[in-house]
Amino acid sequence: MLDIIYEDEYLVAVNKPYGWVVHWSELIPEDEEKVVLQRLREQLGKNVYTVHRLDRKTTGVLIFALSKAIQRELNRGFEEKRYKKIYWALVRGQVPSEGEITSYLKNLKGKEQLAITRYQRLSYNTITPESYPKFPNLNYSLVELYPLTGRMHQLRKHMTDIFHPIVGDRAHGNKKQDTFFTEQFDYTQMALHSKSICIQHPFTGLDITIHAPLRDEFKRLIRICGIRLNGIKEL
Repeated sequence: MLDIIYEDEYLVAVNKPYGWVVHWSELIPEDEEKVVLQRLREQLGKNVYTVHRLDRKTTGVLIFALSKAIQRELNRGFEEKRYKKIYWALVRGQVPSEGEITSYLKNLKGKEQLAITRYQRLSYNTITPESYPKFPNLNYSLVELYPLTGRMHQLRKHMTDIFHPIVGDRAHGNKKQDTFFTEQFDYTQMALHSKSICIQHPFTGLDITIHAPLRDEFKRLIRICGIRLNGIKEL
């Protein structure tokens, strides 16, 4: 069953697992079983409607509307960038304490669009793998990411652009790094998690923040890399 982290009579949110798609598209086989929209409809026994998306490899907060009218209102909020989204990622290298990344990224149609991401380093550590001599030592950082725009693979591309690729990002990251984690620790996922989203409730008008606890594999990776949270609220 999907992990429901928020529910009322207007909307519902789940903690999306790794490897699941949000809904079917022409790129998804008809026999695909890991489809959040379909599984959530079956689980709740009623229609739900998508309002935003996460990559297949990204985990965390995923919100659905429970009516067409609420879907329109939530869609408008996402399109107008009125909602605050926070992600956690574990990346290679010692990231600066904070910063902002601005660039133009191409969408599927080849059109360039402005993309802006702010980040803050939460913690970092250096590991020295004894049985993997290719790497004498490895630095890793846990970062909090704040996308001010919503471009395709924005966070993944931006972290690679500043030479701090996300662990497990095989499309935009570092292949040697990913092979290292697979061979050493049997870690095969991507370390990007939608930690929270703050929205204005489409019916009450009140601000609500929906939090998604870290998935188990992300927690395991934090332990592997010796990252200390030291007072950071993990949820």
